[in-house]
Amino acid sequence: MTGVTHTDLIDLSQIKTVPVTIWSGFLDVTCYNSQAKITEQQIGERVTYFRTVPWANHGYWGGPLTLGLYKELEARLIDPEKKSYPLP
Repeated sequence: MTGVTHTDLIDLSQIKTVPVTIWSGFLDVTCYNSQAKITEQQIGERVTYFRTVPWANHGYWGGPLTLGLYKELEARLIDPEKKSYPLP
C-alpha cells in the first residue's frame, strides 16, 4: 500500500440517536411489506422514512436500481434527516 490517507476524527460519543429509513418491496415474499410495517412500529420514532417500492421483490435490492430510485436512496444515505433535499 502506498500513499497516506488522513480522515478527521468524528467524536462518536456525541451521536445520541441514529435515524432509520426502511425500504420495502411490495412484491417481497421473503420479508413481507406488512412485516416491514410492524418493524417500523417496533423501532418507533427513529424511523424517519418508510418507502414501499411497488414493483420490488426481495432480489430487487441486489440488482441495478432505476436512476430516480438510486438518486433518492443516495440522498437519504447522505442526509437521513431530510434537511437538504425535498421530500418525494
